[in-house]
Amino acid sequence: MPVMKATQTDPVCRRALLLDGAGDGDATGPRVRAAVSAALEAAGWEPDAVTLREQRIGACAGDFGCWVRHPGTCMTADDNRTIAAAMVRSDLVVYLGPVTFGGWSPASKRMIDHQIQNIAPGFTRIDGETHHQKRYAHYPDLLAVGWQDAPDPAAASVFMNLAARNAINFHAAASAAGIIDASATDDAIRVAVDGLVRSLARREQIRAVKLPPFEPVSGPAPKRALLLVGSPRTRTSTSNALGAHLLGRLAVRGIETGTVHLHPIARSAPRIKALLDAVDAADLVVLAFPLYVDSLPAPVVDVLTAIAAHRAGSPATPRQRFAAIANCGFPEATQNATALAICATFARQAGFGWAGDLALGGGEGLVHGVELARLGGRARHAVAALDLAGDALSAGDPIPEAARDLLARPAIPGWLYRGVGGLGWRLQARRFGMASSLGRRPYAP
Repeated sequence: MPVMKATQTDPVCRRALLLDGAGDGDATGPRVRAAVSAALEAAGWEPDAVTLREQRIGACAGDFGCWVRHPGTCMTADDNRTIAAAMVRSDLVVYLGPVTFGGWSPASKRMIDHQIQNIAPGFTRIDGETHHQKRYAHYPDLLAVGWQDAPDPAAASVFMNLAARNAINFHAAASAAGIIDASATDDAIRVAVDGLVRSLARREQIRAVKLPPFEPVSGPAPKRALLLVGSPRTRTSTSNALGAHLLGRLAVRGIETGTVHLHPIARSAPRIKALLDAVDAADLVVLAFPLYVDSLPAPVVDVLTAIAAHRAGSPATPRQRFAAIANCGFPEATQNATALAICATFARQAGFGWAGDLALGGGEGLVHGVELARLGGRARHAVAALDLAGDALSAGDPIPEAARDLLARPAIPGWLYRGVGGLGWRLQARRFGMASSLGRRPYAP
């Protein structure tokens, strides 16, 4: 990747890092990238561009080693470390990529997932929500530019909401986001990008938009259900525990069930082919996943992209339906909303009937991968919610609102969760002799 220019002695220089998440052969990407580079140079920025698909970036392992074992540095020694360091030393980070189900492309998301090394594990509150604390004194501004092959207003709304959420979690002091139509002329792209750069100069922030409604549909009672587990911790994950309980409820109702763990297969063509066959044979597909930087883990996006391509042109029918269960490490279950909107957008674009969703806050503190039946009373709301959802899905009905409300109910107050959680990170770090180094800043200029 390009090396950032040594410009620390020049107070006028403003460094911009462009992270290009376009796929190979994407005709729109080079046009957008050229327009962004030109607009930034005209405004006095010095842009360096990185083509993410050409970098060696593994999937985030979800082990939080970058917080408790090597604070501030990803455990995976690949190009993600170099890019993360360049981010900290930049004044602006620009993410470019095709809008994928209302979210980022797999290439972009793979690097976004690694940005947690640049924040600290401790908790703080921003606008009434729980978020992670800053690791560095300085964070770059954020510019998010996506493009669509065909106009999709609902997906565009989800993308804008995601960009606004990313700006909060990346601690960007100023941010802007926009979506380009692939059919736009070069002049139209230039005008749109110039406007985004001007909004950054005005120190504006991306305005979150209301997520579009995704109305679930009923269908025939399923005979086969397939659980997709989107956590890198596979069978020891909270996602697996939640999904397995739901599958058990479906099995009691006489439904044939199966489970596929997505992380081990995301880049294996033979395993993806087997997965596509299993999806084709299922009447109900349920995705259970952990929230990764406001969205789905990158390998899950990889797999969903393969499923959508396989089903391209299939009309949405109630015969095959898709549901999702998200869990996050924040006490507010509502922080899963954008990721679940991405799931609903995927269902529509891939020709599934949307069967609804469930969201859990503070999943690691409550479940931590343990079978729900072994958790006793503290999991009673989760058990009741999943049982309600399983009964509805087995009858061909959408997940009921009562189930959603039950699972979203906080297990403990937010203030207590933040206090206990902060202590928990310090105790974990102590095991590796890092209790006094949680705030380490390895990439500081």
